[in-house]
Amino acid sequence: MKFLLPLLLFAAISFAKPLVVYTGVYSVSEDKSLGNIKLFAPMFFEIFSKWQASNALPFDLILETDAEETKHLAADPLSMAILVTRDDLQIEHFKRLGVTKTTQNLGFSVLFYQSRKTDNGTVNTILAALPLNSYMSNEKPLSTSEKDPDRAVMTKKIADELIRNRFAKRVRKLGIDEIEIATECSEGECRVKDFKKKGLEIGQSVTLNTEQGDFEAYIADAKGTLEFEENGAKELISSVGVAKGKASNLKGYSEETWQVVNVEITSKKAAKLFQNEPTQAQIAQWYSDFLSESGKAVLPPISGLKWTQNSMGYTEMILASADGDMEKFVMAPARYKVTLGFSGVANGVVKKNTIEEIWAYKIWLTNKTNNQKAKEEEFTTSKKLTVQSQEHREIDVFRDLLHVSVKKLAEKGE
Repeated sequence: MKFLLPLLLFAAISFAKPLVVYTGVYSVSEDKSLGNIKLFAPMFFEIFSKWQASNALPFDLILETDAEETKHLAADPLSMAILVTRDDLQIEHFKRLGVTKTTQNLGFSVLFYQSRKTDNGTVNTILAALPLNSYMSNEKPLSTSEKDPDRAVMTKKIADELIRNRFAKRVRKLGIDEIEIATECSEGECRVKDFKKKGLEIGQSVTLNTEQGDFEAYIADAKGTLEFEENGAKELISSVGVAKGKASNLKGYSEETWQVVNVEITSKKAAKLFQNEPTQAQIAQWYSDFLSESGKAVLPPISGLKWTQNSMGYTEMILASADGDMEKFVMAPARYKVTLGFSGVANGVVKKNTIEEIWAYKIWLTNKTNNQKAKEEEFTTSKKLTVQSQEHREIDVFRDLLHVSVKKLAEKGE
């Protein structure tokens, strides 16, 4: 459910906290691997219901079922939704080794956005995002009586931990404040001064206060031109020459945004080794998560998802809701565009005797921000194997090393 409320009648109403409406769960519309969205929808609704009751968030959270009752009181509400980006679960039994290996990679972004109606339908402008990712890989003894772990139970536990720990920490750094903005108006056109420095985005809704009343508008381009939704607003605004503006600042703890725009696998060996895995998408989402942990304002990665760039220079994608609705989301260009590369893998025996072998594993990754020269980093681990009694699963070791390496790369790339 998406709406952008008229601000004419309720400009005088204020809230102790900013108002944010939770609108549900979305997935990439063409990505069939994310077919469990109906599993996530009730799961996150339950999780955020608990947060709503706890009053522990820095904003008043309104659940989608409460929205109709509350929206008539709202002054410039923001919306919040979950974008599921990764839902990979692998459970493998190795009778020879006597173990069950479970690998799960759960990833999503918490999107904060505003909605506006256009002639071509509703457009949702993403103002900020909190990427969250959980990677788990473990082995445990195989039990003949043990059943495969319940996917729903496991996923809910991980999602709950991500919201309780990382989301709770990061969301408090978002400055969701109502601010006054300076505007200049002449001949029916108003411009916002330094709107980027104030944490506002292209497509964001603002309210202009004039002698004729308050008028809803939105930032249309990089110059800060305001376009008006209300009939006759241009003539009314031009008659006063100057208008005071207000909007919600949701840039948060940084005035500058970061985004992974591309992940390249240039190593033929790495490409062959990971040919059956969504490695580029995983790298992009892991890096975004770790970069967000460092305090950066990070937009959802373009790489690995179905974002496309339009003629205005910002990206857009159609997302599917749990109800099957298809909606357009757009993002303004990030200031810092990150390109990552997977440039090499290698492994080999470094020490052995008649009983055991020690194998070394190496991964090479590259990192480039904007037009800087790419920097290559090397990451290493080792594993002890018992000769002739233990299967050698190099893909498992490399996958775990890749996850750790991306974290270190993000920390070095700050």
